[in-house]
Amino acid sequence: MALKKRERNLAIVTAVLVVLFLGKMFLSTWGRSGGPREAQRNELTREIERKKRQIERGRQAAARLAQWQRQSLPKDREAARSVYQNWLLASANSVGFDGTKVETTIGRQRGETYYALRFNLQAQATLEEVTQFLYRFYSAGYLHQILNLDLLPSDNGRKLDVQLSVEALSLPQSDRTDKLPEKPSKPLLTVSASDYAKAVAGRNIFAPFRKPDPPPAEPPKFDAAKYVYLTAVVQVGEQPQAWIVNRTSGDCLKLREGDEFRAGDFRGKVQRIGRREAEIEVDGQRWLLPLGDNLREAVKVSGKST
Repeated sequence: MALKKRERNLAIVTAVLVVLFLGKMFLSTWGRSGGPREAQRNELTREIERKKRQIERGRQAAARLAQWQRQSLPKDREAARSVYQNWLLASANSVGFDGTKVETTIGRQRGETYYALRFNLQAQATLEEVTQFLYRFYSAGYLHQILNLDLLPSDNGRKLDVQLSVEALSLPQSDRTDKLPEKPSKPLLTVSASDYAKAVAGRNIFAPFRKPDPPPAEPPKFDAAKYVYLTAVVQVGEQPQAWIVNRTSGDCLKLREGDEFRAGDFRGKVQRIGRREAEIEVDGQRWLLPLGDNLREAVKVSGKST
């Protein structure tokens, strides 16, 4: 008689344990030897580590399989088809779907692993109702998935034509024959249904894309240099002076060659004073400021100041 799957898995684990026991025995016997026996011992050690990793992978796979069995539809295919079809219909109607129809299609067998059942749902619903249905679907914790979801505007404008394709799995190792899995004790989704509805249903998904409005332009910064004028060039003793007036504050700066000054964010240094102009250095560059002009109207002088 062929071994059942659980008996076969138990036999594999027992064989691995025997290998581990023999490995320890061989290590203790050959531990004092060198040469070829040392190489054999190292190879055996590596083999033991590989077996340990295989056991760990098997343990993880068994844990995943146990979880899938808890999420599986009943192992009886016809019972699974009936109870899941009823659940789909009840879930859609509970959130407000209209004219809901749920039909089953031909399923498919995947070896001895699972049987996949297919369902098609047709209805009319608002975008908010669709969002609530999807929330219930993914909160159920069943071994199912949505294969396709089509939403089309209907003639009445408010409701959408909904077409939904779903696949649900029935595992032969499931411990239930005619009931769906119990609802998870802890919520699978961390956001509430109302929050999802606000995020999704608040949009017009059928409207053409519209770029967001650009942010309002910042008001232009105040340019103090536009209000600072060279108003006079006078001779005081043997040295000329450039009189620079800030019309916003009324201040008059009487500057000699080599003097530094500031007007708002503007910083400069008087390099030369002529009869009807002054040369001002800003960031290493010289600018010619004619008499009667403001700082913003100064003309750049070729070359940099040294």
